[in-house]
Amino acid sequence: MGLFTPAWKSKNTNRALKAVKKITDQEKLARVALEALDGHAREAAVEKITDLSVLAEVAGNDPSSYVRKAAVREIKDQSILADVVKNDTDRDVRMAAVRKIKDQSILADVVKNDTDRDVHMAAVEKLTDQSVLVDVAKNDTSSYVRFAAIKRINDQTVLVHVAKNDPHSEVRMAAVEKLTDQSVLADVAKNNTYSYVRKAAVRKLADQSVLADVAKNDTERNVREAAVEKIVDQAVLANVVKNDTDRDVRKAAVKKITYQAVLADVVKNDTDEDVRCAAVEKITDPDLIKQLLLFCAK
Repeated sequence: MGLFTPAWKSKNTNRALKAVKKITDQEKLARVALEALDGHAREAAVEKITDLSVLAEVAGNDPSSYVRKAAVREIKDQSILADVVKNDTDRDVRMAAVRKIKDQSILADVVKNDTDRDVHMAAVEKLTDQSVLVDVAKNDTSSYVRFAAIKRINDQTVLVHVAKNDPHSEVRMAAVEKLTDQSVLADVAKNNTYSYVRKAAVRKLADQSVLADVAKNDTERNVREAAVEKIVDQAVLANVVKNDTDRDVRKAAVKKITYQAVLADVVKNDTDEDVRCAAVEKITDPDLIKQLLLFCAK
């Protein structure tokens, strides 16, 4: 280095940074941000700069991505941030810009045109435009991005479409969890192809007749069990205990039964020991207990 070369131009990071820390003059900081040989020195200068034109120059042209990212963090101008998102080759820099963007039209453009999944995701998480979110939820190639879009959608028709048709299980589940319309939930609970989607719908159902139908007719044990756990009608529960072929479903029903005579019948007639034991634990009628002791002694 020449005798009169400023310390901030040193290739030694510590020496350059030490010099930058002492600089407060904005014009000198601008020189450092644009001319320093060490990237960390340029970054330190950027963090102290208030001149938007200098920040924009660094954000658009610095050779080091972490310096460009530092500049982006100091920028609020939406058009400059949009330019960074559109043109920067580094994903992290574009992500930093997206996090500062508030303009919905810019975010929509990012969602439509950026090829990186994480940048997509960051933009979707800031979107409020329902039409754009719906398009993403239905058509984006990334399940992660579709999932993020679903979390921001309330349109029941769209949610049903996704719950029925999305190829990825977590996206379908996310759609069901956003459903609020009981008639829609009933349709999903009874007719969706995927058992875990039906189960998720069942857990949000309140209609006892629909729950009874599911408990009686669904082909999957875990769905019937989920329905049983929400049923309060003792007659329906008794019917499940008597007729369901799966012991776990019958046991779930027994745990909700309060009718002592039904429980006694389970103790006497159910073929599974665990189910019978669950019924014994629910019996409180002293006369029934005596009868069962005599029955068991035979």
